[in-house]
Amino acid sequence: MNKINRPDLLAVDGGGSGCRVALVWQGIRLEATGGPANVFTDPEAGAAAIDEALIHIASKAGIRRRDLSALPAYMGVAGVMTHAQGVALAQRLRLPGAVIEDDRRAGVTGALGASDGVVAMLGTGSFFARVTGEGMTVIGGWGHRFSDEGSGAWIGARLLRAAFRAADGRGPDSPLVAEFLDAHGGALGLLRSHATAGAERLAALAPAVFDAPEDPVARVILEAAVTTVKSALADLGWDGADPVCLAGGIGPRLAPHFGAPLRPPEGSALDGALRLAERLAQERGA
Repeated sequence: MNKINRPDLLAVDGGGSGCRVALVWQGIRLEATGGPANVFTDPEAGAAAIDEALIHIASKAGIRRRDLSALPAYMGVAGVMTHAQGVALAQRLRLPGAVIEDDRRAGVTGALGASDGVVAMLGTGSFFARVTGEGMTVIGGWGHRFSDEGSGAWIGARLLRAAFRAADGRGPDSPLVAEFLDAHGGALGLLRSHATAGAERLAALAPAVFDAPEDPVARVILEAAVTTVKSALADLGWDGADPVCLAGGIGPRLAPHFGAPLRPPEGSALDGALRLAERLAQERGA
């Protein structure tokens, strides 16, 4: 295992589909995963998922869980809406010196590194960011019921709508939708199984759309996703010429359909959280 030139650091990327932890310990980077960690939709379950991942990463490093409390730590966690909420979560996790914010800064920092640019962060949810010399501007990310354009949940919800339209005889002839309805016992079965579906459950439907790009319904959904993402980026001042970074779990899958200049993400949200933890260590003189 190659050693890296970084101080001991702790970083967390906590999202609605799961959390990931990175620990740099004695020059070795270790990683662990945990369950869904959106602390807005389920604060206790989200904190418990992060705590479980922290226990796992400490075990991997051969140290005690409490040894993590002394490390410079940055956590990007979905659903952290205020500074006070971040402080409370740090105390709940027994990491009093950790900086905990929502997951957007870590995602953008991972995608762009130290450079300027525009990012569409498309995962279970979504948000859009532009970084310039003046700072970072972020829009979106208000949840799948009100926002999250082009996200996995957004795409999954549109597949559901297309299925119910088809059941009413209003949609095009679509093998994807026919198979989808059949797999769930028709429209009534689909309603029973998804009437209260949250963002994670909706996002789990998105891969079926990407796996059938020639299907007429899938094509319409993907075209709509591209259109709504481009519209959000235009609201940030994107002119259509500068390369866009499509990041997150959904971003790379939408890239072949995007039809505009693209730049690959430099790294993941966990990489971004680790970079921010290192910046924190430098500020504290660690």
